[in-house]
Amino acid sequence: MSTQQNDPSQHIHQPAQLGDHSAAAPSNSGVVSQATRVSRRYGEGAGTRWALSDVTIGFERGKFTAIMGPSGSGKSTLMHVLAGLDAPTRGSVTLEGSELVGLNDDALTEIRRTHMGFVFQSFNLAPTLDIRENIRLPHSLSRKSAPYDEAWEAYLIETLGLQPYLAQRPSELSGGQQQRVAVARALVNKPAVVFADEPTGNLDLATGREVLQLLSTLSREQNYSVIMVTHDATAASYADRVVFLADGCISKDIPKSTAATISQLMLAEVDA
Repeated sequence: MSTQQNDPSQHIHQPAQLGDHSAAAPSNSGVVSQATRVSRRYGEGAGTRWALSDVTIGFERGKFTAIMGPSGSGKSTLMHVLAGLDAPTRGSVTLEGSELVGLNDDALTEIRRTHMGFVFQSFNLAPTLDIRENIRLPHSLSRKSAPYDEAWEAYLIETLGLQPYLAQRPSELSGGQQQRVAVARALVNKPAVVFADEPTGNLDLATGREVLQLLSTLSREQNYSVIMVTHDATAASYADRVVFLADGCISKDIPKSTAATISQLMLAEVDA
């Protein structure tokens, strides 16, 4: 695989105001998260590395997408840029048609709390809070004026089988149970998009499959966009779409496929 990258085109997007859906709005009304001609550079001079190079991609509501690629391909950088955790060097990133590029840290933090959900490999639950308090944490931290939806919380608790554990601390739960709490926490504020970073990396095979099935089902039934970074072909096989990155560019974008097919494509990326 070639590691030489050229400087991407000089496209520079002028940020729109948050909430201005006329600027940078995706052409497809079903697209909830969009990157348009996004490039991300690290370093200067001879040490310059382009982690992303002129990437354009959209993620639809109600769809589960897996992002894959060899180490250093740019998959984690793409997720961080889409989530406003990292700023692109060039290009536009929108959430529900509103521009994220150019917003200050406070504004981005509030958007992440109210419009995005996150599921991490390491769960990232607050150890001193009980399970119900962990689930409610995003709402507690946000400035959202809307009343808390206890009926929605009850649905998540029932769907994820968490009722017996609400008064317990995370350390008293298994890895799979903790990840279910993380999924509930990610969804409690009814986000537009859920970002999952290797969500089954610390789980056994059976438990991992349960979590992936939950993400797939909730994405479809509750109309969320789920964007998952993974190196696991079996995990990616649960997604409706699999996007492959190589050298900071999208190399393949395929519909739902078997783990065997995805594995073959991954090997081809590594050997290219």
